[in-house]
Amino acid sequence: EFEQGPVHARALNYWRERIGRLPSAPSLPLTVGAGVPNPPRFERCEISLTAEQTRAIRKLVADHGLTLTTLLAACYAEVLTRWSGSRHFLLNMPRFNRKPIHPDIHSVLGEFATFTLLEVMLDGEKRFGERIAAMQQQLWLDMENDAVSGVRVLRELNQLSGGRSHAPAPIVFTSLPETVSGTDNLHAATVALGEPTYSLSQT
Repeated sequence: EFEQGPVHARALNYWRERIGRLPSAPSLPLTVGAGVPNPPRFERCEISLTAEQTRAIRKLVADHGLTLTTLLAACYAEVLTRWSGSRHFLLNMPRFNRKPIHPDIHSVLGEFATFTLLEVMLDGEKRFGERIAAMQQQLWLDMENDAVSGVRVLRELNQLSGGRSHAPAPIVFTSLPETVSGTDNLHAATVALGEPTYSLSQT
């Protein structure tokens, strides 16, 4: 029923209008002669910021009308550009998207995970702050049309390529910067479960 409504139709038109112009993923280099393990091995690298550093970054993005997630995604994109040589590529951005499609939806157990395919276009003529603002504007526009899931957009991309592009957006960026403050519900629930002894994110 939701997919027959005007919101979904508008979002579908938005993505179909853009889909032919969406770039591919950044092509990252591989070590010469290195075998690719099957399945691949995932490793977690970690760095922590001090509370003072975190406050300073939050103030910086707030003063410029940006979000912390966009800043982190922009930094990630700049690194990908350095390694791939590409300034125009797709980022896969997982997120939660619990739509109010039923009166009792907030009583349903689930994470309601989906993702947005963010088109990154880093104009080398623009300053870093301007590139962040452009990414944020694109992300907000995409999220205004999130009635169509990233899975549906990938299917449309695969149909357009004749089924040859099975993973056009394998480079993933995910962020939960709000947990840094220690005041959100997710962080509180995690603390209540106890100290983690092993954790690994895989996509």
